[in-house]
Amino acid sequence: MKNLFGILSLVLLIVLSSNVFADQEWSSKVKVGEINAGYKEGFVVFSVLGTLHNPKNCSANMYSVNIGSADVNSVLLLLLSAQTRAADIQVAVDTTKCGQYGHAIVTRIKLLPL
Repeated sequence: MKNLFGILSLVLLIVLSSNVFADQEWSSKVKVGEINAGYKEGFVVFSVLGTLHNPKNCSANMYSVNIGSADVNSVLLLLLSAQTRAADIQVAVDTTKCGQYGHAIVTRIKLLPL
């Protein structure tokens, strides 16, 4: 019975964790362009050198990292590191909505190895 509960818990965890990120898509590899931070609302806006992944057709040509959608401080650290090293990143964006100012909303980011 204990094993059955453990297996059911694991299956439930896998199903729920895959649904958490179901409404996002990853960009292709790009380099970080301009980074804008310090907004009172606590978000960060950045551009990329390459194609902006914008499945929702948001009006702005930059990404927005918002408090409710991602860990802003962690993403900012990765962006600064990637920009300094000229490393590639991949950006996961929300496919269901645009940000307050028309930006594609970032849900996660990958800093790729050199």
